[in-house]
Amino acid sequence: MFTPNEEPADVNGCGDSQKDDDQDGVMNDADQCPDTTIGFPVDSDGCIDETALDTDLDGDGWKGNYSFTVNSTTGLRENQIGDAFPLDATQWHDKDGDGYGDNLVGENADECPEEHGLSFEDFLGCYDDGDGWRDQFEPVSLRDNPTQWEDRDTDGYGDNASGTNPDLCPGVDGYSDGCPKEKVTDTGSSSTIMGISKMAFIGIIGGSITLLVIIVIVLRLVRGDDDYDFDEDDEDWYDDDDDDDEDDFMSSLRSSPKKSPARSLPSRGDDRPAAKPPSRGPSGKPTSGRGPPGKATPSRVHPGSNTGKVSSKTNVDSTDSADENEEGQVVKKKKRKATMRVDLSIFESHQTADRESAANWVKQALSDGEEQRTIMMQLQETGWTAQQSRAIFDLGRSR
Repeated sequence: MFTPNEEPADVNGCGDSQKDDDQDGVMNDADQCPDTTIGFPVDSDGCIDETALDTDLDGDGWKGNYSFTVNSTTGLRENQIGDAFPLDATQWHDKDGDGYGDNLVGENADECPEEHGLSFEDFLGCYDDGDGWRDQFEPVSLRDNPTQWEDRDTDGYGDNASGTNPDLCPGVDGYSDGCPKEKVTDTGSSSTIMGISKMAFIGIIGGSITLLVIIVIVLRLVRGDDDYDFDEDDEDWYDDDDDDDEDDFMSSLRSSPKKSPARSLPSRGDDRPAAKPPSRGPSGKPTSGRGPPGKATPSRVHPGSNTGKVSSKTNVDSTDSADENEEGQVVKKKKRKATMRVDLSIFESHQTADRESAANWVKQALSDGEEQRTIMMQLQETGWTAQQSRAIFDLGRSR
């Protein structure tokens, strides 16, 4: 047989007209029914031979041309006559018309006999989305997707790598592409602290410190800690580091005039202005019972109006004092030199007399055993500022 010149030949040298695609024995160029079911008896035109169907070809007890009526409500076939599968001895009727026989124990049995389905992979004759897998048992996310049907890790992405939205990491529950987020390995120093970037962490620490400082300042203002100046740490009045020298100096201030012929303590009212009463109580506060002289009435000029900063340097020279011991012997005690600096520029010129009187009062109060805190409070209550009270206290202590 010669291949027509106008037809291309395949590897076997045959043209399209020389082939039999439905395998019914009739070549394509003469076959009037090119899609006849394989095995069905056909006539010379390649179509089913109706007369041959009157014979039970497969021996299943059913023969003749297959016919039926359709239920308008369910769409299923009813009143089936003849053999729908004349060459299959195990099947004869097809209620839903999907090509799979209704006999469940036969070959290619319809597992969904009332569903016109085309599934052929896991179940036969059931609804599917064109991928051959029954939709009922497909993951919900893959239904209506003819390219995906299985999702073993249940992350919503199909395992078919050639389908749409494939799972790039099948078997692992993943994220946007089906794969888990990659763990960042620390190849150097960590860029975070407790999960926070270093810059953010530093900002939080700095803000916390600033807030703490503000809280402390506000609390000090609310409590009024600046009303009195009790700087207990300001103990560096003396240049001598010897603790014994300070003890000797204080003992000389407290010594009785009878036991120290070299110097005697003046009376508490000797250096005060004539207008001041001898009482130690501050004016305007009679309930106190004792206190230093107050500062003068005229208002104090601003520090900028002073001609210059005046500093008073008070020296306590080394002197010899004589005390008698229990046996009547005279014992000399030598006191070493102590130096103290006092800034007098904080006082106005008209406050000199009041300042000296207050310093003498401080001297006497220290001799009487008064504490520094009490002395400072009484000085400020009589009108002296905290800085002036400190200077007066230093002057009185050095005398």
